[in-house]
This record gives sequence, structure tokens and C-alpha cells, in this order.
Amino acid sequence: MKQLSRTNTWSWNGEQVVFAEEKDALWGIVEQANGAWAILVDAPGGVLTAEQFAVLSNIMADGGVAVKFTRRQLPILLVPKDKVTGALEKLTAGGLKVANVHGSVRNIVACPGKGLCVHARQETLGLAKEINDAVYGTKLPWDFKVGISGCPRNCSAALCQCIGLIGEPRGKFTIALGGKESGTTPLHGQVLPVKVPREKVVPVIMRLLALYMDLAAQLKAGGDLPEHSRLYHVIAKAGIDKFITAVQEEVEA
Repeated sequence: MKQLSRTNTWSWNGEQVVFAEEKDALWGIVEQANGAWAILVDAPGGVLTAEQFAVLSNIMADGGVAVKFTRRQLPILLVPKDKVTGALEKLTAGGLKVANVHGSVRNIVACPGKGLCVHARQETLGLAKEINDAVYGTKLPWDFKVGISGCPRNCSAALCQCIGLIGEPRGKFTIALGGKESGTTPLHGQVLPVKVPREKVVPVIMRLLALYMDLAAQLKAGGDLPEHSRLYHVIAKAGIDKFITAVQEEVEA
């Protein structure tokens, strides 16, 4: 099975993002139609501290245009091109990172979870950060989205993510694979017949990412997948059984 690796070999040269290696992920610094530049800020679960909000405010005060929060719960900073370098420096100094757009795991989406929401069965925000710490910058065939809901109310649309986690009683999560929220044909993921304990969530996700990489490479070599292959493409060709087995093995390990 393929080993997961990370990419962070890029820099901003004042004009564009420059890659030290082959371009294997599109980092979130993108020119907009009106000439402004968008900087996507990594914010797992949509959580920012007061200090981090102050960093964003400082960037906006220095000639920024606006901040837009997306459905993936991350802030997009809209700044003039000549302010991108300074904005990136301030983000780094404030302990913030640029988010991925393609070719890796996108910002982790999570509902408020247990401790905040009265309906939640499981804590979500700490888990979102834990997952993000493990997978940030991981090289993948294309976009990969993870969503966490603290209960079956499913406020974070977990079933429409590549991996969806839904909180259940007694410290476990229902897991669904192969969902899709974008485009004209949204798709619910397939709910697996195995519950994942909280302490196994990150190992299970890492195992699933590796399997996705492995199967995508095999299917692409045979000409059976499009260039930009999401998890639902792989499941449609390879079936769900290998993924169920992988989750069961990791849970029982």
C-alpha cells in the first residue's frame, strides 16, 4: 500500500505561488475575477482564537478588501496583490497556515459538538483539529473532504463528505464514505456497518487515505478513472468492501 506523504514545498514570489517540486497540491492563494487575491486560511472546525482573529483584523486594516467565510468553515482573506506577501508573513507569525484547495485534505468541517450543542453526543472541534494535524498537506489524487457531526441531526452535512463522521453514544462514531456535496449531483456517502471509537478515528482516516491512494493509482494505470479522481469515483469502480475491511481491521487493531 502506498505510504502517505506531505507537501509544503511552495512559496510566494510576489507574483504567484512557486513550487520547489512537481505541483502536487494547489495551495489557497488564488487571483479573483476582480483582481483581488484570495488567501484561504486553515481553520479546522471553523475555530479561530481571539488572537487569531486579531491577526486577520490586522491584515484587513492594512489595505485588505474583505473576509469571506465559506461553507467549509474557513476564512478567505481578500487583499490586493501587493499585500499578499505581508499578509502571509502575518499569518505565519500568528500561527496560522494557508489552506489547501486541491490535491489534499480540505479544511475539516465540524458542528459545535458536545459541550456546546445540547443535542451533540460527541465532541467535534478538538477532533477536527486532531485530524487536521495528522493530514494537513497530505498528497492525494484530488480534493478530499472530511466532515464531523456530533449527532444524527447531521448539521455539518457529514454524509456529503468523502469521509463523514456522526457521533453516537458510548464514545463511537458512525462512518460514511464517498459522499459529494458539490456540483449538480450531490451524493450521500455509504454508511459502513462498523462503529469507530473516538481514539481510533485518526488511525482509521489515515488507513482510508492510504487505501484511496493505492486504489486510485491502480485504477488510473488501467485507464479506469478520470484525472481528478475523488473517493466516490474509486468506490464506484473498486467497490466498498475493501474500505469496510480496512476500517474493521483498524478498529480491532
